[in-house]
Amino acid sequence: MIGWCIAGGVLLLFLLILLTPVVFSVNYDDFRDIFMWKVSWLGIPLLCSTGTGLFQRKKKPQEQAKPKKKQKKKPEKTEDAKEKMRRSWDMYWSLIRRVPKALRLLWKGISIRKLTIGVQVGRFDASACAQAYGAANAAVYTALGLLQSMMRVSVEQVQIRCAFGTEKTNWIVRGKLCACLLAVLAAVCSVVLGLLSGGKKPQSGHAKEEPPMQKQNAASEAVSAGSRR
Repeated sequence: MIGWCIAGGVLLLFLLILLTPVVFSVNYDDFRDIFMWKVSWLGIPLLCSTGTGLFQRKKKPQEQAKPKKKQKKKPEKTEDAKEKMRRSWDMYWSLIRRVPKALRLLWKGISIRKLTIGVQVGRFDASACAQAYGAANAAVYTALGLLQSMMRVSVEQVQIRCAFGTEKTNWIVRGKLCACLLAVLAAVCSVVLGLLSGGKKPQSGHAKEEPPMQKQNAASEAVSAGSRR
């Protein structure tokens, strides 16, 4: 009983780890000239724009390795090169066919939270400012609609306004992109299984077929034997 409880606790912990998302945070502000990003998991910064992430520790300079002598490659035969090219093409084609299904699995585990978009359209001319304002609205809301059609998007604020007398257009983009490890693992497994199943298919080109004359002779012999009986 205790063993089952321990095994259940381990499985539950493993499931919680897979369901905990990896968070990619972005803070871009033209007004204050700020661009910061961070990749974290369980509150632990893995990568950061300031270089203080867990995987960004300074490594000791390694000694320069001695240059290795280049070995001359033997020229491959034409048949071997064609066979190698055909096999690589089959592998890549099976991988491409599995990409849409893997992407569908991946999008299910990706979400955007606390998205904030601010645009201050600046032009000296009123007509040019109006055109730029319309272009900014079209770009922002088209991108939002595309993202919402693929994944879950939680929008905090979207604000677009005109600013006469300034030439520069300023942007503010803040948000968090969350990716579930379970969805990423499912997408990778889908691609790998597709490659394995594609590689086990029998090759139809090597199957030998009887010539048509032999088939006709065998059919005529069977008909004559049936008439004699």
